[in-house]
Amino acid sequence: MIISNCPKTKEELIKFYNDLDKSSAKSDKAMRKLLEASYETVSETGACSSRLDEIKVFCKKMGHKKIGAAYCKGLKDYGEKVDSALSYDFEVFSVCCNVCGINKSDIQVKQIKPEAVEAACNPIGQALALNDKKVDFVVKCGFCLGHDLIFSKTINAPTTTLVVKDRKFKHRTFDIF
Repeated sequence: MIISNCPKTKEELIKFYNDLDKSSAKSDKAMRKLLEASYETVSETGACSSRLDEIKVFCKKMGHKKIGAAYCKGLKDYGEKVDSALSYDFEVFSVCCNVCGINKSDIQVKQIKPEAVEAACNPIGQALALNDKKVDFVVKCGFCLGHDLIFSKTINAPTTTLVVKDRKFKHRTFDIF
C-alpha cells in the first residue's frame, strides 16, 4: 500500500523544519545541519555526481574528518576501493565483517554446512571497532540482510550504504525489475 496522505499538515511540517533553527536541543541542531548539508550537496553536485562523490561533498560540509568503511569479506575489493578513494580527503578506518575471527559455531547460529568450520560475519565487532576510532561517518558496503540492521543499532556515527549485497544480481539490486 502506498501512503499518499501526509500524517501532518503542510504548515505543521514547515513549522517543524523551521523550529529546528530556534531550538536549543543538540539533536535539533544536528538535524538542521544534516538537512542543510544534504540539500547543499545535491545543489552543488548538480544532482549528477556519483554516490561516492556525494558522500565526499556531504562529509566535508558536515565537517567530518574520520570516516569508517565497513564491508563484507565478499566485497573486499569494493571496501578497499572505498578506503582508497576517501583517503585523499579524510582519515579512513576500514573494517571487514570477519574482524575478530569469530566462527558461526562460536555464536550458535545456523551454518550452511554444519560439518564445516564457517566464519561468522561480525557486525557488532565492526561497529565497536569503528566506535573505538570515534569515526564521524560510516560508509557500508555489501552487508548481509540483518547484519546491516545489527550494525546500525550498534554504531554511534551516522551511516549510509554505498553497495547493497545482492548475490543473484551481482549487487545490482534494481536488475530484478
